[in-house]
Amino acid sequence: MHCCRRDPCPFPHAATPARTQALVAVMSKGSPRRDGARRRRQDGLGVAHRRFRSPRLPSGREAPENVANFSVGTSKSRGPTATDSADRPDSPSSGLQAAVIGVKRNHKDGRHRVLQPGSPAGRHAPRAAGVLSGLAASWVKAFSEPRLQAVAESILPPSPAQKLDVGADPSGHPQNMPPAVIVGRIASAFGHRRLTDGQRVSAQRVIHYAVGTGLGVAYNCVATRWPAVTRATGSLAGLAIYAGTHGLALPALGIQRPPWRLARAAVAWEATSHLLFGATLETARRLLGAPR
Repeated sequence: MHCCRRDPCPFPHAATPARTQALVAVMSKGSPRRDGARRRRQDGLGVAHRRFRSPRLPSGREAPENVANFSVGTSKSRGPTATDSADRPDSPSSGLQAAVIGVKRNHKDGRHRVLQPGSPAGRHAPRAAGVLSGLAASWVKAFSEPRLQAVAESILPPSPAQKLDVGADPSGHPQNMPPAVIVGRIASAFGHRRLTDGQRVSAQRVIHYAVGTGLGVAYNCVATRWPAVTRATGSLAGLAIYAGTHGLALPALGIQRPPWRLARAAVAWEATSHLLFGATLETARRLLGAPR
């Protein structure tokens, strides 16, 4: 009696029925434990591969919302390659690719760690993108305002009295812009001496970039949750920011006149600069890897 169906038998020894059955099972199926370990090494997900279980969709892919609860895993092999296993519909990590933000390597032990949205590094990634996009948009707005003002005033010339309004002349009266006026009023409220024009302009730059950075972080968070705000490459969001600040907040605080009481040239270049601000926010966000 042979232990398998090969002729001649590769195991030329007398085999009992129990031994024959065990040998046939090993040769045909392999070891489930060894096969599972091999698959985990190929996926590069280590311990996390064993912990993650997610229901299947009818198409064979996993529900992305369940990946948020996916725990961080490590691997001593070639590192986490979610795309290797995501290409196979029957792979346990097929729904992981959309949720992976990045891979971080721990240089102490050589292990790789998958950064998930629930991890601290995954939570800080959108904020970092918002900070960078806000700084870029603030620089574009500050760079374009004097040039837009010159073009607008050549088409719609304002009167000398209109150019004395708050926020109407950034080239000739930078100390009369809304941030500089706010700083002067705060200093007076706390009993400090009157600030010089240079001090107000310096404080205005700090406020300009600080507010722009905050708007960048807020825009990035809102765009991630509601992609509809990114329409027109962020230009509509820039106009909404102009309406909320120069159209509502500043007139309500008594710092600047409402747009319908300012020179048409001032409204034109200010609204255009905010349009560029919103477009730069969205462009920088996409360049940093955010989905369209």
